Amino acid sequence: MSNNYIDGVGITRYWETNAVFNSGGIDVLIANNEVTRSSGGAMHVISNKHGKHDVIEDWVINVEYNYIHDFGAGITNDFGGIKTGSQGHCDDLSEQEMEEVCFAYIRVYNNMVTNGKSYYCCANLLYSDVSASKNLFENNILYGSADVAIVHHCGIENESKNNIVHRNIEPENGEQPISDLWGLCEANTDKHQDFNNHLNIYYFENTADFHLYRPYNFFDERSVFTDNLYWSLISEDESKGLFPPDDLSFGDLPPEDRNQWADPQFSGPEFHNYLLAEGSPALAMGIQQIRLDNFGIQADRKPFYLS
Repeated sequence: MSNNYIDGVGITRYWETNAVFNSGGIDVLIANNEVTRSSGGAMHVISNKHGKHDVIEDWVINVEYNYIHDFGAGITNDFGGIKTGSQGHCDDLSEQEMEEVCFAYIRVYNNMVTNGKSYYCCANLLYSDVSASKNLFENNILYGSADVAIVHHCGIENESKNNIVHRNIEPENGEQPISDLWGLCEANTDKHQDFNNHLNIYYFENTADFHLYRPYNFFDERSVFTDNLYWSLISEDESKGLFPPDDLSFGDLPPEDRNQWADPQFSGPEFHNYLLAEGSPALAMGIQQIRLDNFGIQADRKPFYLS
């Protein structure tokens, strides 16, 4: 599914809340689409039941180079700009059972997702749900209004890597900026969580009314945050108690996790230009430049009214 322009889904009759819904399949590619004005989520992608030890050489579903903006009409809750899941009904399974049926093998790569609006809660920009496992969020650009930027709602072997999250305090749609950076598994639910969050850039214009995590999330040795670059335009935010598990300041984070607090040196973040300068500390950390010229419908495939 590629090079589609989808504008307005569920706006009048509310029969469907997602602009794109995919359930199952092998070698699925959802690429270079532009999606806007859905009553709920923009894309909801669910994988068949797969196991950790299945012979799978690549990702089963790839969602890449899509431009998703202004999704959610403020009338529904709990959806994503891109939401992933599994057919395995995994929330109530043991970890051994999850390894048999809950591995989604979904890669969400190099998308631009911005400006979600819910009625009460949970217009999330990237969102893996119901303990779906083996989801990779990589090289995505996230900004604008949202409840949470990146959510791995339980599940094992999930990964968020080389993404850019920009908390701009005045989103273009006039709604509130990102409220929470991460959404994770709830404590005391007997669900399973294992993820790696690394090599991301987190760029904050400020941290007023902003949380990196929610108080009911739990963290343990399998909740890994390493090699991330953090920066705020407000210098005092570096010493502010923001970080899990107990509102640590940046200076209190373990040095062996190799996180840094430094300006990534974007060319023009106020214009959503995220080109890194040659001397950017992000590049020295091993963070890769995200491709910036291929979001949405490809130039030679646009209909006349978008040209």
